[in-house]
Formats: sequence, structure tokens, C-alpha cells
Amino acid sequence: MMRLIEQPTGTGDVCRNDQPLGAVHYTLNVYQQYDEGQDEAVPSVNHIEGRIVPAGMIDLVDLWRRGAELLLKMSDGRSLTFRFRDDRGTIVLNGNITTAQS
Repeated sequence: MMRLIEQPTGTGDVCRNDQPLGAVHYTLNVYQQYDEGQDEAVPSVNHIEGRIVPAGMIDLVDLWRRGAELLLKMSDGRSLTFRFRDDRGTIVLNGNITTAQS
């Protein structure tokens, strides 16, 4: 069973190969897998889906066509590696949001 555990939103930056590409607005849903019999979180990757829209000059359609692996640097300091699922900025992946390093 999957449970919604977080809904991060904000404005961040998209990077490719450590190069900033531009600012974006993001809305994400983060789901955690739970063991139905024990009602405990399964320690593994999360299912993440959401949408990213440009907040400046960034060509999401081109990035989607290239299948580029990208990094979203979120406003709270965390990051997420992803690829666009379609040309509308949709992302769906199994992975984790990386905690900010101090």
C-alpha cells in the first residue's frame, strides 16, 4: 500500500551536468510503500510524481526530447534527480529526494 507522505512545492533550479539551466516552479507528491500486514514503512525508494513548469527561460520540451537526466535543486536545499516523462513537465519516478548537505 502506498501512502502520501509529503507534498513539496516551491521554486527551484534545474541543472544538467552541474550547469544551471534555469528556474522552475515544482509541485511534487511523495509516496512511501507500507507493508499492509504490519503497517510499517518499507525501507526502500519512494514513488515521486509531480510537475515542473518554467519560471524563466528554460526549454522543458527540448530537455524532454533529449531524455536528459536532470537535477532539481529545491528551495529547501534538497535535490532530486529526474527525467521528464512528457513535454508538459510531468515527472514520475521511483527514487529519493536527497537531503541538503551541511
